[in-house]
Amino acid sequence: WGWYMESRQKFSREDKVSAEWLMLRKNPVRGSAGVAWSEQQGLLSEVEYVPNAPEVTWGVIVYREVRDTMLFPDIYVRTSSVYSGGYHVYVGGLSHGGVYIGCHRDVSSIVIGLASARKRN
Repeated sequence: WGWYMESRQKFSREDKVSAEWLMLRKNPVRGSAGVAWSEQQGLLSEVEYVPNAPEVTWGVIVYREVRDTMLFPDIYVRTSSVYSGGYHVYVGGLSHGGVYIGCHRDVSSIVIGLASARKRN
């Protein structure tokens, strides 16, 4: 079990994946790696939003199963989910062929970009 299963990590129980269309960007938002969360928000287009950790995790797993290719194999992407420490959760395909879920302060990091998905109409 991972750290996100602790009772204080509400995002892992409250953030959901809806049974509807999800168009997840296959790469981090351009220019978002090495940029703090507050600056990453300005890089989104008007038709994008930052998906939560379960949405990104689901997208990575399904894409791998269907395409036999891992999304975000060399980078993590920040999500809209917030862990108990108050910072955003990140997801990446770097965990021994699986999905890695981590957390870090919302400062710039060259290995953490921003996840995005197309807004639903």
